Amino acid sequence: MAPEVEFGRFFKGDFDDDPAAALQALLRAILIRSQFQPTVRHVIGWRGLRQSAAAVECWTAKVAGGAGVFGVFVLDLEPTPGWSTARFGLCYFPDPQEPLVERVALQAAAVAQREDYHHRIRDFLQHPELASLFGIGTFLLSVGSDRRALALALQAASAQRTLAGDGVRLPKDGAMVELVPSGGVDQEFPAFETALRFFEVLAASATLNLEQAPSRLIESRYSAAQTVYDSAGRFQMEPAPDLWSAVLLVGYGPGEFDQLGLALAPVDAARLGALKADGPEGNADGYGEKLWWRVHALKDSRASTRRAWAWTNGRR
Repeated sequence: MAPEVEFGRFFKGDFDDDPAAALQALLRAILIRSQFQPTVRHVIGWRGLRQSAAAVECWTAKVAGGAGVFGVFVLDLEPTPGWSTARFGLCYFPDPQEPLVERVALQAAAVAQREDYHHRIRDFLQHPELASLFGIGTFLLSVGSDRRALALALQAASAQRTLAGDGVRLPKDGAMVELVPSGGVDQEFPAFETALRFFEVLAASATLNLEQAPSRLIESRYSAAQTVYDSAGRFQMEPAPDLWSAVLLVGYGPGEFDQLGLALAPVDAARLGALKADGPEGNADGYGEKLWWRVHALKDSRASTRRAWAWTNGRR
């Protein structure tokens, strides 16, 4: 059986009196404590972290592998039997010069070209349209009712696809210029792939702070839909057989993770398949090399800098 999670190593919150506040504080502790040692922070993948000003707690972050900025903000509690669960929104604000900016919606691409774009990202929740235009998924933080287990879960679609049913045309030099043909693609953003970059760093940070590797990984995939809008501003969802949505769960300790994964499944979606693993070997196809399996090896502070240097230089 997997060892129990010991929150007392780094967190003293009360999940009984105010679970929402405790889960927010737990995420805050994981984020902040992961920044303490610069070399270790760099190995995990952090490239910047800043708390933003807003009515609810939110953060901006940069991680390895991309030029853009992630935005994280508190949403609400999620009803999950046997668990206390908080849901967080996840945004990605691409750098105007990176290729991903070409895959967001036209309206989002226009915002990304504004002179004040980077300034607005800093406190993105003060500009509500940013979260709407650049949201790519959600993640959840769960603590078992018996306080013996913790889970992180990512929810995102393989791609966020938006079609312009009537096309998009704008005036230019006295003539109408077609930007998107009728029925053409306005947005085709690789949401899951992009969100996974942040989730991998977050889960590795949990491993580091908990000082133990995950005991369970579950990736479940479900049917997904695409959005179609018309010139009157009406939106509708339609099936997209080539798209899927995923719930990727990383669990620590002796928890009912399969039950939790089912509770997080999207409503009215067909399950397409699942991958389950109890470690990096065996069935962890595609996830076996993730840092969340082994970064707890850096927990010894006297050796962490030396070990992190070795990891950075390929001497693992």
